[in-house]
Amino acid sequence: MSQNTDSYGYGVDIGYTFRRDGSIDFEISDSGDIALVGGSPEENMDKKRKNAIQQIVLRILTPFGGLSDESGSPIPFGSEIQAMIGAKDTSLNRQVMKAYVLTCLQDYRAIEAILNIEVIFPKSGVCEIKIMIKLKDDDKVLYETITIGSV
Repeated sequence: MSQNTDSYGYGVDIGYTFRRDGSIDFEISDSGDIALVGGSPEENMDKKRKNAIQQIVLRILTPFGGLSDESGSPIPFGSEIQAMIGAKDTSLNRQVMKAYVLTCLQDYRAIEAILNIEVIFPKSGVCEIKIMIKLKDDDKVLYETITIGSV
């Protein structure tokens, strides 16, 4: 049985292909954004969607100010959601969580529109965030549920 020796598969958590010949299927633009090269438009959009969801989860789960730049200064990235884990399921707490999600996603440039955010506390210590977003240059709406806490 022969194996495909053209690529190493996917890169660490970013969903891009690193090929054995040293090439990759993305490039860094002048603005610092990652742009896909090669592959069909459908494959590239699928990768863009997966990476966007990963970026959203990362932003939600990272404590605000938990990252710093090379000089040690805090980076305005992440959310305050951790303070709400274990909160009671009240209308006020759902609104606070929704505000935290909106705040941590507002500067994510891949998002064209945040269409809906729903927060529920299905049981003690668990929070579910249901988001509906539209990415730039995408004709589909993404739906994702992010569960935080002990399941």
